[in-house]
Amino acid sequence: MTSESDRQAFKPLPGRTTPSSTACEAVLRDLLPLVGAEIPAADQPDVKPSWRHRARRAVGKAVAASEAAPEEWFEPLMRAAVLEPDSGFSRELVKPAITAFGRRRVQLALLDYLDTGTAADVAGATRAWHGTEVQIAYEPGSRTPTPESLAEWEEGSDLRERYQQLRDQVEVRSAG
Repeated sequence: MTSESDRQAFKPLPGRTTPSSTACEAVLRDLLPLVGAEIPAADQPDVKPSWRHRARRAVGKAVAASEAAPEEWFEPLMRAAVLEPDSGFSRELVKPAITAFGRRRVQLALLDYLDTGTAADVAGATRAWHGTEVQIAYEPGSRTPTPESLAEWEEGSDLRERYQQLRDQVEVRSAG
């Protein structure tokens, strides 16, 4: 449930930064055995991007299949999400992180990247943030949000506000 002020406040995603696909691949290569996922076979030169796609899926499945994700998975999982150069694909890492560690914790980690990270980290955290948004569910046949969905939306209002403040600060720093 996005209010009019929320819609106006969201800025466009930053463009891709310096080639982070290599850094992302390195983090994924370390993360795969950590979560117990098999490392996908190396790509042929003409299909290089598909390795990261298979790796993200393997990590997501391994995290989703675990009954209790170990603490040691959190930081590498968040780092991989921040380094993923494609915002649509970073969701494949953000969603399992939310399932395993909770939306609030994932959002707090991304806010930390926004607050203290390098320019590349800030861009990556901004792209990954969009995968953390609450999907509002509605009562069947109506435009009334379910109570659970509304409660989850309202629970994150302080973090959405902090996100916007940090985004505004980043814009001021980069404009100056």
